[in-house]
Amino acid sequence: MSERFTLLMWDANESLGKLAGASRAAQYDIYNVSQQGRPGFGGGSNILVKRFMASDKFKALYEAKLQQVYQQAFASGAMTALVEQYAALVRQANQERGLVVWEDYERAAANVLDFIERRSAYLASTSLLGELASSTE
Repeated sequence: MSERFTLLMWDANESLGKLAGASRAAQYDIYNVSQQGRPGFGGGSNILVKRFMASDKFKALYEAKLQQVYQQAFASGAMTALVEQYAALVRQANQERGLVVWEDYERAAANVLDFIERRSAYLASTSLLGELASSTE
């Protein structure tokens, strides 16, 4: 037995932090500490997160990957550009086929973009990612 495990992707539909609470979700702690025990953020303490973050080696790896994701998705503007690209495709298809209620779709797209903007601002305010944010400005 290797005593290893594999993390499985789960709840990708909630990867933008349950947009109904976008302002609160946008400030989701990058170390998953302040959310423990809060409704809507998974409940009580997470022993796995505690153990991982107690390891200097794992924490350094986590921070390096977090910086990489931040640069590629937020600081670069790629996340916003991708949402806008897909929104344009849906708008075009909707004009041709009437797939969605226009106002509802526009409101949902605006909510996603608002969340990305708020999340980006929060991430840029953290000590870990703030230096990266100021170097890209």
